Amino acid sequence: MRLMLMGFSAPDFSPSDNPASDCDSLLTRWMTFAFLPVLNFYLLLCPVTLSFDWSMSAVPLVDSCSDARNLMTSAFYASLIMMTWRVVRDVNRPSTSVAAASNGHCGDVGGLRWKRRRPMRVGRGQLLLLALTLLTLPFIPATNLFFYVGFVVAERVLYIPSTGYCLLLSVAVVDLVSRCPRRPALSPFRSSLSRYWMMMLLVMSLALRTLIRNADWLNEEALYRSGISVNPAKGRSLVSLIAAHR
Repeated sequence: MRLMLMGFSAPDFSPSDNPASDCDSLLTRWMTFAFLPVLNFYLLLCPVTLSFDWSMSAVPLVDSCSDARNLMTSAFYASLIMMTWRVVRDVNRPSTSVAAASNGHCGDVGGLRWKRRRPMRVGRGQLLLLALTLLTLPFIPATNLFFYVGFVVAERVLYIPSTGYCLLLSVAVVDLVSRCPRRPALSPFRSSLSRYWMMMLLVMSLALRTLIRNADWLNEEALYRSGISVNPAKGRSLVSLIAAHR
């Protein structure tokens, strides 16, 4: 459908939109493309630096094997492979399940007798598999793996993968709380109350970051100024263009 709408021709992007796709070195292209998912995952973990535009030289090309970012790339994919193996192993292993839904209870409701149904049980491995699927599969079209895209990093493509990340985080929080001792421990970091406060601190910090980011989207000038630290050339030019039209 997409090829038909585009007249069976490839999209034409400017080299500045995706510099790695226009690079002559195959090694540089693949090292850069392999690093970009790592950068996107970092934005999920720590959304401190955000920008409306990551094109041009906002993300320098990984043009050397000695680049320290290759270590981050190797660690990321090794962790992803290890996690996938653990999840696939846990799916086929009987484990503690959790109740996902319950449909009514015995009784005569409106003259119709409903039968009690057992709650649907979802294993921990199935939850992790769903979270990992939501985290990775929707992001694949943006990885330049099958076709080049017209951006370097686009935070909008993280909307659906963020649901998988949130599900992973919720499973981790449940495991963390369930392993807390019922009685207060000698160490303040081993009690369940302290871990609840740590989770609240995380949620509050992310909520504060959301409020600050919302202020950047009040108008075009505020948005462009917020991206100057990431993409100075694009941000300053757009701010100057707005000032010239006043």
